[in-house]
Amino acid sequence: MEVDHALITALVERWRPETHTFHLPHGEMGITLQDIEVMLGVPIDGLPVTGSVKLEWPLLCRDLLGHRPPDPVPHPHENMSILAGVRLRVSWLKEQFRGPIPADAADEVVQQHARYHILVWLGSILFMDKSADRVSVMPLQFLNPISDAKRYSWGSGALAWLYRHLCKASETKAKQIGGALMLVQLWAYSRFPVICPVTRPPQPPVEAGPLARRWKGPKSTTKHATHVLAAYRASLSSIRAHQVVWEPYIDLLDSLPQYCTAGQHIWRAIVPLIYFWIVEEHHPERVFCQFGMKQAPPEIVDTSVDLHRISLQGKLERTWPQEHAGYIERWAHRGEHVAEAPILDGDTTYLVAYMESYRRMTRRYITRESAYWDMLVESNVASLLQCEPGSELYNQLLRTLDLVGGLSRVQLENARAASE
Repeated sequence: MEVDHALITALVERWRPETHTFHLPHGEMGITLQDIEVMLGVPIDGLPVTGSVKLEWPLLCRDLLGHRPPDPVPHPHENMSILAGVRLRVSWLKEQFRGPIPADAADEVVQQHARYHILVWLGSILFMDKSADRVSVMPLQFLNPISDAKRYSWGSGALAWLYRHLCKASETKAKQIGGALMLVQLWAYSRFPVICPVTRPPQPPVEAGPLARRWKGPKSTTKHATHVLAAYRASLSSIRAHQVVWEPYIDLLDSLPQYCTAGQHIWRAIVPLIYFWIVEEHHPERVFCQFGMKQAPPEIVDTSVDLHRISLQGKLERTWPQEHAGYIERWAHRGEHVAEAPILDGDTTYLVAYMESYRRMTRRYITRESAYWDMLVESNVASLLQCEPGSELYNQLLRTLDLVGGLSRVQLENARAASE
């Protein structure tokens, strides 16, 4: 599936680094540990992915991949190197493994091929950088032997990497983004039917494996405009709570392999997500509706500006497991920090306090057009509440709001009035 960069851009515009959530007209939504495990089948319950960032990487490639990259090109042309720092050019790596594994290959050769496939998958799906033509060789240290890979929480590491890229991409001067962009796209498709492309018939057979595999096959774009930034901005600006699929996985979990739900006991854990030098906070308590729970006004959180500033530049000598020992200790007790809330029961009066709190702290308008749309809905709602129910003007305003999807706003105002 091709990455829809217009959709990614429209979502990045709504990402808030201080909460690690997307801010939409109906409240906050986010990509959580649940999403990455269910969609991609990546393990989330394990050791944090952190270790040394300064090893003899050419020698490690030789020992674990069976091929040593050529010596680096000197400054200022180091980006022309096959191995630039820890970033290995994918085209060179694929060339080394283009042939099939011999039938009588030794176990070490089989492991080298397995490491190659894992490294390419990690670099192209989970930890994609902004260049999109290199992969990091740092994960190799966790693949010796290959069976050690299952001990680590690759999902939480990938989510930390994605959060960092979303935070950086939300800055004014940013022009590129990395991370698990396909996860972002499928997360949006599964929750927002108004922007989801339709699969052309005949429907492909349902494949076993993570939920993302079910999105394979040709897509029809006749119902929804895709790859059009203005269309996505308009859709996300006008979408209402009743148009959201809050729990897209609830009826599918039993049909997924066990490894796609193995970490469900920590899906709502309020924990630091760690990937080498990167630490990003996971705040599922801000998106309880995605877990079928009532959303109270969330407390102010600190995603730490200082943590966001940490990069590898000038810090190759640091031992990150020691630097981040406090965060690693919190992750080790992840099962003790699972957020809880009342289950949704049809009563929507709880939304009054939440929306009042949310509107005070969110950035309500992304573009001038979205501001016009919202003000149109608000003015119609205000007029409707002053009309006699059943009158001609009341019914006309009701029809108008129905057409623009603003009836949820009316229901919220009625709930507010009922709670007073």
